[in-house]
Amino acid sequence: MKTQEQHNGLIELHEIIEKLDQLGHEAREIIKEHFPNSLSKGDAYGVFDMGYSTNQYDNTLYTIIEDIELTIKEEQDYDN
Repeated sequence: MKTQEQHNGLIELHEIIEKLDQLGHEAREIIKEHFPNSLSKGDAYGVFDMGYSTNQYDNTLYTIIEDIELTIKEEQDYDN
C-alpha cells in the first residue's frame, strides 16, 4: 500500500528526472555551440540522457523509479 510519504517521494523523483532531462539538453547545447567536435561522441554514447539508458541492462534512476511504481501497483492489486 502506497503511503502519502511514498507518493510524495515519487513526485520528487519525477521532478528530478525532469530536471535531469533539462540539464542534459542544456549540456548538449553547450557542447554543440562551444565544442562541436565532441557532440557526435556525446550523442552516440547517450551522455546527455541523464537518468536514462538505451541499454536495457543498465540500472538508472528512471528504471529504479519504474521498479518502485511497479512494486506499489502490484501490492495495491494484491490488496484489492
